Amino acid sequence: MTAKKIVRLLFGEVLVIVCIAVNGQAAESRRPSTPVTVENTPDKPVPVISAEPTRQPSQIQLPGTPFKNAIVTQSFNVPSDKRMVIELITVQGSCTTTIQVQNFWVSTGVTNPLDSNQVVHRLKLPETFHPLGDPSFVFFQSDYPLRLYADPGSKVVFFMSVGSTDPIGSSSVEMSVSGYLVPLDSPTLAP
Repeated sequence: MTAKKIVRLLFGEVLVIVCIAVNGQAAESRRPSTPVTVENTPDKPVPVISAEPTRQPSQIQLPGTPFKNAIVTQSFNVPSDKRMVIELITVQGSCTTTIQVQNFWVSTGVTNPLDSNQVVHRLKLPETFHPLGDPSFVFFQSDYPLRLYADPGSKVVFFMSVGSTDPIGSSSVEMSVSGYLVPLDSPTLAP
């Protein structure tokens, strides 16, 4: 046997011994730890917080409304025992070509350290298009993916104003809201 072969055999045996020793230490570390007793009594309750908040999906369809006095307002109240996270607003409607949408915004009630009031969010005006064959009417439609917060019991208000060169022009608008409700005791509003 050559010296090279002897060195290889010795190296292989040493490698096997090292692997066995390491494996034995790993097995030792996997042994169960000493049991721990947790006391959960009315005087000393164990605090439990869910890692993920309980979210309740919410969708609200606000009915189609004709414009009155060139203004449309729609609103709904957030339940008094939940916070609301709004993730999508859609708006669609139609009007005669003599009417033009000028403003669109939503306001939500949010409490901050300084005061509690409605916060106004101005949204991009809806895109308009003419359906084939009827140039006297304009349709508008937009989706607004966003994240807005509304406090328990607050009112969410939508406002749209239009300008018109024809006092008898006709129009209507429909809006919907999607998001989720979060219980008051939830540690987070995260999705």
